[in-house]
Amino acid sequence: MSASVRYWRLPEEETDFISYLDSIEPTLVFPYAVYPNREDVRWLPVKEGFESKSVRLLITPARFIDGVRTTWVEGASDTGYSVDIAKSPVLYYRRGALEDKTLSTTALSAEWTYLSDDGKTILDHSADFVRWGKKVMQWVRKAAPLWYEYKAHRLTQKAEDARRAGLQLES
Repeated sequence: MSASVRYWRLPEEETDFISYLDSIEPTLVFPYAVYPNREDVRWLPVKEGFESKSVRLLITPARFIDGVRTTWVEGASDTGYSVDIAKSPVLYYRRGALEDKTLSTTALSAEWTYLSDDGKTILDHSADFVRWGKKVMQWVRKAAPLWYEYKAHRLTQKAEDARRAGLQLES
């Protein structure tokens, strides 16, 4: 089972999310990428991780880092080691961006269950991780309380004010 929140927020509003993550407990961030060596897969403190230019970030409390799995990835553009998103207790965060007066969506998602290594059994991530992840998603929903077009599309008040002033929202 998975959960997600898709929303529009202005780039400067990301600092509110960073502050929130920093306030609840020691949290780590991984700028999602593929690395040639397993030891290059490094988790960073929240503020340092969000300083990266990466559009895709993984987020987890420090207390769950031992449950994060690293895996070998073979793709058309990248081959090497990265974090196994589906089998690790992480939130996946994709940053929205403001380009040419168009704001793209930000998304936060998580998997609460995953398949066993043999692919035959659905396993649950720990109840503590799920509780933490749902708490973070609830904070995002409160920070982006308005709706745009569909119930699943949320936006912050600042993004709505900018939209009314002419900013385009990319779906």
